[in-house]
Amino acid sequence: MSNTWEYRYAFRVHAFEDVPPEFRSAYMNLAESEGGPELSFFSPALQEGRFLVSRWTPPRLWVVFPNSLALLSLGRKSEEVATFKLPREDFCGFGHREFLLDCWFSVYPGVSEGEPIEVHFPSRAEEKYQDLARILVGWSGKQSPIAAGPGHSDTGDRLAGLPAKFTHLIERHPEFGNVTEIFFQPRMVFGRRSGGEWPNLSLLLTSEAVVVLTDQYRERWSQYGVEFLYFPLGHVQLAEWVETEGTDQGGIRVYLEGVSRHMSICWNVFRGLKPYALRWLRSVRRAAVGALEMLESVNVAGKTA
Repeated sequence: MSNTWEYRYAFRVHAFEDVPPEFRSAYMNLAESEGGPELSFFSPALQEGRFLVSRWTPPRLWVVFPNSLALLSLGRKSEEVATFKLPREDFCGFGHREFLLDCWFSVYPGVSEGEPIEVHFPSRAEEKYQDLARILVGWSGKQSPIAAGPGHSDTGDRLAGLPAKFTHLIERHPEFGNVTEIFFQPRMVFGRRSGGEWPNLSLLLTSEAVVVLTDQYRERWSQYGVEFLYFPLGHVQLAEWVETEGTDQGGIRVYLEGVSRHMSICWNVFRGLKPYALRWLRSVRRAAVGALEMLESVNVAGKTA
């Protein structure tokens, strides 16, 4: 086992000398082609003990370049480095889950199935992943103008009625933008055949993005912890209401599109809340159209300049 496997803590990479030895060659090759990184940090290996045989997730190096996001992972049985690189224009969003000692960070690379790339990380690395989230919000917004609305002094009033852990998260991340519209579905418990248990769910439209909050942990509601998903408004192509025939179940589906990739993602919604969901969807459509029109005007101005 290499020394890098024995590292116990996450740390920020400030200079080439800070890069763990096994990652240096891959890191140097990327830096030569992509330019200087805006953020680099190392995340240590993590042993997951919920299985009959313990499983290790490998050490990783996150690198945010001006025009791409790179995730480097060390092989379990060798020092070979696997590199995943995603162009900024195809970066459809990301997520962050923190449930006591269980934490995950997810990246949505714009694939039709909508499955994210998930990275399980130790809770002691939480601060570093919060930094990564803040960097990605500003980084993803650079690729296209955002139809930002005017500031709202009633943001606190808009968040009234949400679970305290939801409002606390939004207040902790002002970079998400001004909240302009909210859809909230409180925790619901159905019969096993009717859908089981649905956690608290809130979909927020902000001046920058669609932000989704939930407290679902392993298919169930959790009293502790929260997950947020962040989808830049410039990638939102369509938002619609869907229904499951013969049931009380509906859904909100959002389509996202990059330059060469696309994806959709859907959340279960009780049909009785349809009027509130439709109001939120109308606001999202207007905001997405505004973002697209602004992008087109900038492209035209750039061609005529």
